[in-house]
Amino acid sequence: MINRVVKCKSCKQKKKLEKKEFFKRNVLGVRKRVDIIKEWKEKRKIKRSEKEVTRQAIKEEREKKETKQIPNLLPIKDKIKTYSYLSSEEKRLLYKKYLKQGYDPETSSLKIKKCADYMTKLREELRTKKVPEEEISSRFKEEFAKLLMQE
Repeated sequence: MINRVVKCKSCKQKKKLEKKEFFKRNVLGVRKRVDIIKEWKEKRKIKRSEKEVTRQAIKEEREKKETKQIPNLLPIKDKIKTYSYLSSEEKRLLYKKYLKQGYDPETSSLKIKKCADYMTKLREELRTKKVPEEEISSRFKEEFAKLLMQE
């Protein structure tokens, strides 16, 4: 009789084993092999899911790189256009045109510089011939249109 409760021999053994298990697991920190294996499996699942997430992130980055957007290298300026040089809007148009044709950004920027040099030389020639400013601006527009149309 324990605590005014009569227990049989098998109940006493069960209670004793439970107490022993509690002491082993919680106080001494000894764990069952099955528990350790379950913990390892959970850790493996977590690692696999983390790897999948990183793989998906890498794939997304690669897709973004493959579908490059045209970089906005030339800033927009809200100035009134004077037909004495290539404005930023005109440069942007030429830049987009060259990128669509398949040139890389470096070669397209070099081509734009060549176009700008050509236009400044044209303007200087017309000014040395003392052509009126209206005619210079119309000629400048025509030459720019030719630049956009040629491939």
